[in-house]
Amino acid sequence: NIAGISSIACAQYLPRSEEGLAVKIDRLQFEKILLDLAQEHYESGRSFAVRVHRVDKQFPMQSSEIETWLGEVIRKNTDWDRVRLASPDCIFHVDIYSDKIFFYADKTKGVGGLPVGSSGSVMALLSGGIDSPVASYLMARRGCSVDWFHMSAVNVTKDSLGGSLPDRLASQLSLYTLRSRLFIVPYTYFDLALRGNKQGHGPVLFRRFLFRTAQALARKLGAVSLVTGDSLSQVASQTIENLIATDKAVEMPVLRPLIGLDKHEIVSIARSIDTYKISIEPYKDCCALHTGRVRTKTRDVVLSLIEEEHLGSYDNLVADSLNDMVWANYSFGQRLEQHIGLSRLSEKIDIV
Repeated sequence: NIAGISSIACAQYLPRSEEGLAVKIDRLQFEKILLDLAQEHYESGRSFAVRVHRVDKQFPMQSSEIETWLGEVIRKNTDWDRVRLASPDCIFHVDIYSDKIFFYADKTKGVGGLPVGSSGSVMALLSGGIDSPVASYLMARRGCSVDWFHMSAVNVTKDSLGGSLPDRLASQLSLYTLRSRLFIVPYTYFDLALRGNKQGHGPVLFRRFLFRTAQALARKLGAVSLVTGDSLSQVASQTIENLIATDKAVEMPVLRPLIGLDKHEIVSIARSIDTYKISIEPYKDCCALHTGRVRTKTRDVVLSLIEEEHLGSYDNLVADSLNDMVWANYSFGQRLEQHIGLSRLSEKIDIV
């Protein structure tokens, strides 16, 4: 699950002496280790090949020579009898370095990418759906430290956080993000302030408030960007015009790793990281509250006039929402301590 690891294998190694490994006894050691490995992984009917990676170019034999030699040793001294150089069922690897030689069989594929923490910190908007958890995972895979911002349509307390859908998504995602925080902010203040004055702009007005509130928190935490699970034109609020109008509400850049993916591709990733089954559970997030006619082409100037008229004290609206938030730390799949409001946010989480 750890980003930055391309593959992993359990290996045996043979130390190299200063004289190298050109003498007979070392060839016998070579053969013994590989034969033990071959016996351990033998299955009837399977094919095999030997792959040699000669990092130390001073080693006295060429890679192809070693592969031929060891392949013949395995075929003559074990039950392996099918050699297939292209797409074998089992590969025996020999990696030759200046101080050690490593022997191992098939490698387990990792998630690849970059180590978490190597690409800066981001604040990811986490809904209860399929897309935003995938966006968080992809950003972690590219080396970002990820915290999550969730705006809840229901009242969440310290006691009710555990076991909620956002809590379970955060726990699962932290297997990949390593150490993260989930911030759950109440929707109530925005809903009361708007008082039904939506005129078809409700979803975009809400998203602008969501972005502004997340930006305020991200700045306090030192995050450099927001992240969303938007996929272009997947829903009415994600048309290119509405995305532009939403972005104009904030100064911080907004990253959208799913922007060009279709739903099938996003679901495939969600299944692979085990968030899909959680995301399809019944859950009414704030976006679901904005039903009816939705404008697909909104403009910043019109939205700003509506906000000025109906949401005049915008800074207070954001501050009140953040003061009532509930948040918790997550580490490697486990939820740790929980908090209320802005307390203890100065404490930074180190990434190892």
